[in-house]
Amino acid sequence: VEQGVERMHRTGLEYYSGDDGLNFAWMTGGASGFISVVAHVAGAKYREMIDLLDADRVWEARELSYSLRPLVNAIMGGGQGAVMAKHAVHLQGLIDSPTVRLPLVPASEDEIARLRAVMADLDLL
Repeated sequence: VEQGVERMHRTGLEYYSGDDGLNFAWMTGGASGFISVVAHVAGAKYREMIDLLDADRVWEARELSYSLRPLVNAIMGGGQGAVMAKHAVHLQGLIDSPTVRLPLVPASEDEIARLRAVMADLDLL
């Protein structure tokens, strides 16, 4: 992040975060936006974070970002972000089935239970 922020400042290039765990850090460093897996599940919360940053309410944006850490970890922490994101949008009722094709493998019942609990805590179900 440090090198990227320096490069943005020096060159004027547009940067986008591609790591949900670093979205807030990149945005406060001057990134133009982010490409997010977790925003498929919590898009309104990420929109709110961007709006807070645009309004120079950095502390509030930081707290919102911090509140999303358990969701980022539940979706991206096990190495199968696409699988867990698909389960999350299934839990939200947005798709009919969380079935995945090889080489992806289904999430375990424990992973799904943890994801459901995190989403319930964030009022995302």
